[in-house]
Amino acid sequence: MPQLRLRPLPYPHPERLVRFFEHDVNKPEERGGIAPANLPDYSQNHVFTGIAYVGTPGMNLTGAGTPERIFGIQAGYNVLDLLGVQPAMGRGFMPEEDRYGTRHVVVITHELWQQRLGGQPGIIGRTIALDGGPYEIIGVPPAGFQAPEEISARQPMLFVIPACWPPAILNNRGEHYDHAIARLRPGVSLSQAQSEIDTIAARLAKAYPKTNSKIALGIAPLGADMVRRIQTAMLVLLGAVGLVPLIACANVANLLLARSAGRSGEIAIRLAIGAGRWRLIGELLTESAMLAAFGCGLGLMLGAWTRDLLVSIAAEAGAEGRRTQHPRLRCPALAQGLDGC
Repeated sequence: MPQLRLRPLPYPHPERLVRFFEHDVNKPEERGGIAPANLPDYSQNHVFTGIAYVGTPGMNLTGAGTPERIFGIQAGYNVLDLLGVQPAMGRGFMPEEDRYGTRHVVVITHELWQQRLGGQPGIIGRTIALDGGPYEIIGVPPAGFQAPEEISARQPMLFVIPACWPPAILNNRGEHYDHAIARLRPGVSLSQAQSEIDTIAARLAKAYPKTNSKIALGIAPLGADMVRRIQTAMLVLLGAVGLVPLIACANVANLLLARSAGRSGEIAIRLAIGAGRWRLIGELLTESAMLAAFGCGLGLMLGAWTRDLLVSIAAEAGAEGRRTQHPRLRCPALAQGLDGC
């Protein structure tokens, strides 16, 4: 199947970013989440500069105007480094800040800082309340920063918090949650990376047969992976859209031919009184070119207007969906009745 080509992801060297996931060895098409207990073993490799778990929790923002449920990403401490994003203000996460029981810290987006926190100077070091808990703001990425999940889901991701797994999860290789992202080392191909992680999976299957014997690891280019579920539908839609101008051109050509046939008497008279053939041909071509230019301009204006209209409708539908959807658990510890992160 042909690959759908999109604009590059807005990160340095986006071709080296990959989605990292686990799946059943007998069902490679059914991707599963990563077991956090396996991440330290996966990180012992020679093909990635790093691997970071990424989840998308929803949290309630209070104490900054009207309470609102906002969405962000919960990830390993190295996620910003993997994406190649340097905070415009403050700093990123430190390794110890994604450990269970440490103080709560958060990186907020430029959008959240400006729209909900009034663009207050000296925002670094202040605290905001997320799900009723205080989070110290340690950084603000550059304006326009988008998490990969926001690019694919078109859902604003307004914060980044560390993934702090409790001991009960870190000691259980059977607990699987969201996916991870990784960055290939320079010069390492996708096939080379897959070969090495297959070796890691085989080693874990032998060491932990109860939980890992049926688990395989997979990687896929991050950009292509974002549209894998809708690629066929988008290619069909692209083909259907391409047929529309072809049909329109055929209809216009038929109209021009009919109009030319109706003018045959006029053309015959003009030829009879001395008009040159090239002059008549030039006149007909000029008329056709002007009609084509007018139609093209009108089509471009209409396309731009309908594009903005569809984007606004999609944004309103997405906002309505975010208001009605069930929130995901912020911390897996909550699912087991343990203390929060």
